[in-house]
Amino acid sequence: MGAVSFSLDVELVKALQSALPLKMLVETGTFKGDNLAALAGCFERLWSVELSESLCAQAQQRFAASAHIEVLAGRSEAALVQLHPTLAGQSVLYWLDAHGCDAVGSVAVNTACPLLHELNAIGQLNADSVLLIDDARLFLAPPQAPHDLTLWPGFHQVCVGLQALSSGHELMVINDVIVFYPPGARQALQAFARQHGIDWLAAARYLQENAGLLEQLQSKEAVIQEKEAEIQRLHVQISNNSKNLQRYSALNAMPLLGSLFRASARLSMIIRPRLGFLDQYAPKPVTQNASLPRVALERPPRISVVTPSFQQGAFIERTILSLLTQDYPALEYYVQDGGSSDSTVSVLRKYQAQLSGWSSEKDSGQSQAINRGFAKTSGEIMAWLNSDDVLLPGALHTVAAYFNDHPAIDVVYGNRLMIDEQDQEIGRWIMPGHNSKVLSWADYIPQETLFFRRSIWEKAGGAIDESFRFAMDWDLLVRLRDAGARFAHIPRFLGAFRIHTRQKTSAEIGEIGYREMGRIRQRVLGRIPAHKEIRRALMPFLLKHVLVDLAYRVRMRYRLG
Repeated sequence: MGAVSFSLDVELVKALQSALPLKMLVETGTFKGDNLAALAGCFERLWSVELSESLCAQAQQRFAASAHIEVLAGRSEAALVQLHPTLAGQSVLYWLDAHGCDAVGSVAVNTACPLLHELNAIGQLNADSVLLIDDARLFLAPPQAPHDLTLWPGFHQVCVGLQALSSGHELMVINDVIVFYPPGARQALQAFARQHGIDWLAAARYLQENAGLLEQLQSKEAVIQEKEAEIQRLHVQISNNSKNLQRYSALNAMPLLGSLFRASARLSMIIRPRLGFLDQYAPKPVTQNASLPRVALERPPRISVVTPSFQQGAFIERTILSLLTQDYPALEYYVQDGGSSDSTVSVLRKYQAQLSGWSSEKDSGQSQAINRGFAKTSGEIMAWLNSDDVLLPGALHTVAAYFNDHPAIDVVYGNRLMIDEQDQEIGRWIMPGHNSKVLSWADYIPQETLFFRRSIWEKAGGAIDESFRFAMDWDLLVRLRDAGARFAHIPRFLGAFRIHTRQKTSAEIGEIGYREMGRIRQRVLGRIPAHKEIRRALMPFLLKHVLVDLAYRVRMRYRLG
């Protein structure tokens, strides 16, 4: 919600409607529905989207008798896509709100800002539509604590996203609202801004001189106190869990029941799928058979590998060496760093004679780094290896031999080991063979083992989608599949995925990751399915994985091959 008004300013709406035939309102972030109530008489149809199930239910009940108001549940970008047919050709006022709200039950301060995805979902604006973005202060300058800077787009990114909607609209910031409007509304907005705009420097000086007014302005933040009730509820839940644990411990101590309980728990661990789980068992030396025998090659294809890097000085040398020690005769290896300030650059200089090239410059993230790196390569086979992961010995020879022996195959991948910061093995993914249908529901393909032909890369667009920060590999796999790629699984350990406290995967999967995965499922399936539906669709694949993983364990225990 904005710093000036807790809702959309009705006077601003009136100023816009004096110049434009705005009949429809689309709002993201319903909260308690006060905004809808205030504007119900200003529009013929109103839609509002709320992510919180409890807040959505309250708002739906509040407006149940209002036929022209509809409160939608779920993620804002998905709802905006669903509204396309209804809003086509209409004069619409979009109010993108709740990017900075930390009220109980609403979007939390450390949740990734969905704004760029919302703009992408809107698609385009016609000449009579207006888009308003609340919390302008959080985009004009880096948001203050407790907001996570990495989860917020900058003002330049917002402007680029707006220009993609319409090249004929203009931009103005009034108080705490970014206004993207057609030229016909310019005069009305200028008049509104002159009458209702705030001089922030004068306001700051006035507040310093009149500290008592801070209490009035902070009344909006009182909603934070409601979180105390939520914290208390969590304390009760923790207490109940502790009691359940004590009961399980008592049961385990009983001779007969304890044996049954332990046997049941052991069986559950044996048959539980390992795919999707990272830290699986206590650290141990890397599996000996993970090292592949080197395959003799008459015609080694040129393999281009790019390592995108940023602030991974603790691991990047091990990543580089895992490639250089492959001794592959036709390796083209480029490192694209994002301007790291740690020891990364010194490591790159150390190995620059053995690299095809490297660069350290600011970028918009991993996806752009991969694109920049690939643009400087020319190999027939392509791959990227993140700066904290490693290739296992013999991987490149194995991949090259497979491509040579199977010219009809476009994409290959292998099995994965998980390693910790000390290069100790802590888990494994034994893949059950390829199933292209599974890619519509989830991505289990180990990215560090993925290799593909340049021809299918170019056919699928020839670039990583830079709007993805987490699921760019899944997006690419789906595009490769849809471009007609033929996949194959090599039943060998080709790479190791590192688990550590600073990695992006752990930090972002609960923030950006789920949002981007929903975006892919929406595109492929036409909807964002419930978790239970996803689990049902994946069950046959996971059961097959359990069987091949069990077979692997039997072979390893009894040294059967």
